[in-house]
Amino acid sequence: MESMLKIKSLQQRFVVYMLLPVALLLWAMGAIGFVYARNAILTQWEEAAVLKLQRLAHHVDMRLAQPKEWVSLYLKFVEGRPHTMAGRLDILKELESREGIVAVYHNGERPGPATQMGSHMARAGGEAGRRGQMGPASGAMGRGHAFTVTEPRFNPDTHNRTVSLLTRAVSENPADSVEIEVVLDFDYLLQDMPYARWWRSQKTFLVDGGGHIFVSTSAVERHQLGETGDPVEVKTLAALQKSDSGTLRGEGHPPREISGFFRLEEAPWYIAVFAPGEEILRPIIRFRNYYFLTLAGFVLVILVLILRVAGQVARSINQLSLAAGDIARGQFDLALPERTGDEIGTLTRSFNTMATQLKERIDLRQSLDLAKEVQQNLLPAKAPDFSGLDVAGRSVYCDQTGGDYFDYLDTGQSFQFVVGDVAGHGIAAALLMSSVRASLRQCYDSGDDIGAVISDVNRHIAMDVGDSGQFMTLFYLAIDSDRKTIQWVRAGHDPGMLYRRTGDSIEDLDGAGLALGVDSEWAYTVQNADGLHAGDIVLLGTDGIWEAFNRDGVMFGKEAVKQMLREKRDQPAGDILNSVFEAVVSHTGETKIADDMTLIVVKIADLT
Repeated sequence: MESMLKIKSLQQRFVVYMLLPVALLLWAMGAIGFVYARNAILTQWEEAAVLKLQRLAHHVDMRLAQPKEWVSLYLKFVEGRPHTMAGRLDILKELESREGIVAVYHNGERPGPATQMGSHMARAGGEAGRRGQMGPASGAMGRGHAFTVTEPRFNPDTHNRTVSLLTRAVSENPADSVEIEVVLDFDYLLQDMPYARWWRSQKTFLVDGGGHIFVSTSAVERHQLGETGDPVEVKTLAALQKSDSGTLRGEGHPPREISGFFRLEEAPWYIAVFAPGEEILRPIIRFRNYYFLTLAGFVLVILVLILRVAGQVARSINQLSLAAGDIARGQFDLALPERTGDEIGTLTRSFNTMATQLKERIDLRQSLDLAKEVQQNLLPAKAPDFSGLDVAGRSVYCDQTGGDYFDYLDTGQSFQFVVGDVAGHGIAAALLMSSVRASLRQCYDSGDDIGAVISDVNRHIAMDVGDSGQFMTLFYLAIDSDRKTIQWVRAGHDPGMLYRRTGDSIEDLDGAGLALGVDSEWAYTVQNADGLHAGDIVLLGTDGIWEAFNRDGVMFGKEAVKQMLREKRDQPAGDILNSVFEAVVSHTGETKIADDMTLIVVKIADLT
């Protein structure tokens, strides 16, 4: 992903790996919360819609029930008192005076003003009196009328915005049947609907079971529910024909429109309401807009802060990077300003300390390189040209400087070879090695007694390093070409090896002896061997060769060196030397050598 987005700078990483996940998390939380709140609000609206429609229907039913109660009262009065016209008149007059009543029709005739209503009822009473004078009829009228009252019918007149409540009471005598028509005002019936706060921004209809619209709150004249092709109206019409109440949601998220309907108790009519989804969800949509605007501002502020902090960090890191480049070019005399006390300030302080210490280390390294160069110059640069001898020698240090030492000396009477090993490594070992070399060079030509020479050197070294605990092992070998003998002094060093061609045997050149610098009074003795022949080989070395370990902890060992002597006996001394070092390197592999390695190979060529 990083390579795909080509993220290179620290600021880009801060934005991608910190700001982007936080922004996505907040956006996801807002989206999930919005969906949850939207569904909850829609469900609450549906429940509230049914309850409010029920309440509105109850008010309409109450207004429809009042004229029905007056008509029922009138019919009961007529049935119980057929000759009392004044009571009938009072009931009709009272009914017509009720709020919302437009007109009252009796048997197809509308009573006029009060005087006309009284005259009409008086005439009706006179005719009834004359009918009462007739035999059977009079008896029947005296006992009252037996009516069969039909179910009231509602005839809406949408043009005049009225509705008629028609009630018929059928008697056994058709002439005595009664028909009452009460005309009510739609605005009176629905006065709670168009002016209620809840309906102001919504479409509300009063419809019958077939979807015919009696009245609506819409500014556009409507006649049939669903005539505009609105899918929500069509679905609502189908639903109200199957159920008395319910709600439906249109398509979309949020839904474009939501509807609710409820059936009246007093009439076969339905109140249906249609509300825009955005209007219902206006609070949550407003919250969503505020939320995402706040989120955008929040992310912007975080982005600015991240860019500022990342910019400061990037500038500090760039400054450190440039300073590191200066150090790489050898410019150590610099000190970065420590402006803050945070991690960057700590890093800057550490960098300044590192630069100072690195300069000291570079100076020390240069001193060590110089010391190594000086020490290497103290060692023989090439093999000597000793008559009758084939000589090769080499020292390999594990550090810049070491404590191993080898040398070639020529007294005129014998050829002398020295191998030494100072305990430890580094500068201290190199200094002791240099001191031993200097002392040996001063003392070796003082006589033929090599034991006295080593004793003299030991006395000087013990006086210099006796209190420091340092010491140096040494093996001193002298070959007398005239006598065909060898002498040696072993000062605590590993024994040398003498390979005799005749007999194919290897002898250890051992003997008693103490390391130099331990006891200034120690007297070293000389060991002898004779009978040298051409092809014999003397090998002197330090323990860094046979004590070289590989990564499995296996030591190279002296037996491997002795085996190399036998295998390479016919080769020149230089080839034998190279073979031993190559075998050691092959044995250790990638493991770093832990000790200095020094080896001298002396092959007897011709001592005649």
